[in-house]
Amino acid sequence: MAVGKPDPDVRLVNNGQVKSSGYRTAQLTLNKISADDAGKYICRANNSVGTTEKELKLVVNCKY
Repeated sequence: MAVGKPDPDVRLVNNGQVKSSGYRTAQLTLNKISADDAGKYICRANNSVGTTEKELKLVVNCKY
C-alpha cells in the first residue's frame, strides 16, 4: 500500500512483467504457484511527484 498526493499508481513487477497494479495498492495472488514464480519482485509506487520502490524476494519450496 502506498499513500501520496496525488494517489500513486502501484505496480508489482517480476522479470520485467507487471504482475499486479492499482491505485494506492497492488496485491499479488498466485492460484497455482510453481517454482517459476520465485524470484525478485519490485513494488513501485509512482505519481507526478516522484517514484519509490522496494524489492522483495519470493522463495517457493517445491517437492518434486
